[in-house]
Amino acid sequence: VFAFGFLLLGNGICQTFSLTFDEIIGSNERGEGLIVTEDRIFVTSGARCNNLTNDCVIVYAFDYAGNVVWKRILDTFDSSNRQNISYQSDTLYLTGSTVETETGFAVPLLILDAQSGEELDSKLCPIPKHLFYVLHGMLMYNDELYLHGVSTVIEDQSDDPGYIHRMDKQGEYIEHLEFREDRYNSINQVKVNANDELVFICRSTTTLTDSEDLYLAKYNIESNQSEFLHSILNTRINFPYFTTNSSGYVIYDENDDLSDPFDYMYALRGVSHEGELTWTESFYQDQPETKIIREFLGMASCANDDFLIYGRYANFYGEVGFITRFDPFGEIIWERHYMTWAEDGEVPHSYLINVKELPDGSIVGIGQQDTSSEFDPDADLWVIKVDGSTGCLEGLECSSTEEEYFVTPTEDDLDASFVLTVYPNPASDEVIVNTSESIEQILIRDISGRVMSQKTSHSSTFKIDVSTYQRGLYILEITVDGQTQFEKLLID
Repeated sequence: VFAFGFLLLGNGICQTFSLTFDEIIGSNERGEGLIVTEDRIFVTSGARCNNLTNDCVIVYAFDYAGNVVWKRILDTFDSSNRQNISYQSDTLYLTGSTVETETGFAVPLLILDAQSGEELDSKLCPIPKHLFYVLHGMLMYNDELYLHGVSTVIEDQSDDPGYIHRMDKQGEYIEHLEFREDRYNSINQVKVNANDELVFICRSTTTLTDSEDLYLAKYNIESNQSEFLHSILNTRINFPYFTTNSSGYVIYDENDDLSDPFDYMYALRGVSHEGELTWTESFYQDQPETKIIREFLGMASCANDDFLIYGRYANFYGEVGFITRFDPFGEIIWERHYMTWAEDGEVPHSYLINVKELPDGSIVGIGQQDTSSEFDPDADLWVIKVDGSTGCLEGLECSSTEEEYFVTPTEDDLDASFVLTVYPNPASDEVIVNTSESIEQILIRDISGRVMSQKTSHSSTFKIDVSTYQRGLYILEITVDGQTQFEKLLID
């Protein structure tokens, strides 16, 4: 665990944090699936395993303070869908990318004990023989699993229906829906509305270069049919998003119908349970012709009918993760662009791909942060938890109007902090820690956050014997005059 801005209250870690995780050196790890329960945060991270030869998945269980309760590396389990994990009754369900078997195609299903991460079952779940699935996600509903995405008819490659695949918790097929409104069709999200009904959004187009048509529809399980609710025609969005609230739905849209081609607009639509348009809000901003200002990667609902939009934002520092909170009618409450300072004084590129509100009202997000260095040339899983009412971390200055927000000390604070060098790095026998002032304490943590060693000193130079440590990545937590800095240490 590499902690950006580990914040300490008394003797424990406070309830907001920004952390990165790098389990496999050289693998570009990234957040994918996110599930929250009453006391746990479950995260799946895509990675490369087995000497970077194949795609794989890492599953984490965190408590609300950001501590790793357990983790499991699934080194032969490939999953590229964004929401590849579901939860029910202390059990986790994970789906992988479609694989070919002797009898056709199937979706891998892995079942884990949510308390320990222990594997309970795994199997290949057959899909209809005439289809090939690309998964976008799944959810648990009424004790059944619902997969969704885009499919291709094997004997007619010009027919790509969106699909919802229904199976029981043991992976046994029940039925499936094929949704066609045009040549290409993709069911991008399926959610449960306030009336306990399944609702989905589908993107349809004649060719992949045409404008898109979006369709919001109900899925009637009894008849295995869809019922139109609302449509948005001739839009330019590639991956549509929507969320639910007590009165209906909010849909995110982009539109090309602008008077000034250098303007950029996104729109939000409030839609009733019956499919009627109830409100709209449009947002304009200047955009250089060759630079993307923001990329939306998802929406999430809040318990009080507020909602969140999140993704990637390009500002002066580069591409960073952002979250915007809106009231139920599309008015912005706050927006934060989350940034960290790296050891070289740069702001790493980052994004947030999955965000949810926790039962305590705080907000957790996962994504990726590029923490490349000469010793570790890759990107890491990023997990951030912020206060739901402000979007801020405890203990860090946070303006009510400022959008640019550092979740580590600012550049001025870094200039005022102590100078730190750690060498050799990588190391095998001995490491020397050298600071500009007397060292108070050095903690060595393994990648799970467990303290391996705790040292005290009154010197500015300290030698650490690491000859008995196993090969791998460790974190040095060095405190000088009440200030703490973190340094990655690779034992080879």
